Amino acid sequence: MSRTHLREVLSTQDPLQQWNWDIVFSSIPGASTTRGLTYKCVSTQIPNSALEQVGLEAHGVKLNFAGKRIWSQQWEATFFESRDSSTRDDFVRWHEFTRSWQNNSGAYKSEYAITAALKLYDDRPLVVRNLEIINLFPLEVTTTTLDQTSEVIRYSVNFSYDWVNEL
Repeated sequence: MSRTHLREVLSTQDPLQQWNWDIVFSSIPGASTTRGLTYKCVSTQIPNSALEQVGLEAHGVKLNFAGKRIWSQQWEATFFESRDSSTRDDFVRWHEFTRSWQNNSGAYKSEYAITAALKLYDDRPLVVRNLEIINLFPLEVTTTTLDQTSEVIRYSVNFSYDWVNEL
C-alpha cells in the first residue's frame, strides 16, 4: 500500500459537522409536545457500543475473540432553559410519572420508556444517519450552577436506554 496523497484527500466527500443534528423525542409522559426539547438540546453524543471480549487460554497462549455487541445503556444530552422553566418541568414530570415519590407508585416501562431519534444531517440538509435510541427514559437531571455571570441556564440529562438501531 502506498502512502496517502492529495488526490485521495480531495476525493473525500463533504464532512459531517458537529452542529448539524437534531434529537427528536416521541411523545413523553406529561408533555403535550416535544418540539421544544429538539431545539433546546445543545449538545449530546452518539451512543457508544462495544464488543465483549471472549478469551481462550490454552497451552500458554491467550486468544481473544469477539463476543456479543453491547451498548453502554447510558446517554447524556444538554438542554438550555427558557424563562418558563418548561425544559426542567418536562423532565421532572417524566420522572414523577415513571416513579412517583409523592404517591409511592410507578408506571410500567411500556408507558414511560420512549424511542428517540438522533438525526445527523449533511449541508442540504438531508438526513444521512438516523439512530433510534430504544426504550429511553431519564435517570437524572443534573444540577446547574447559579452565579453572577451572564450565562444561560443548562441542564444535562442522563438517560437510560436498551439499544440503538442505526438506520
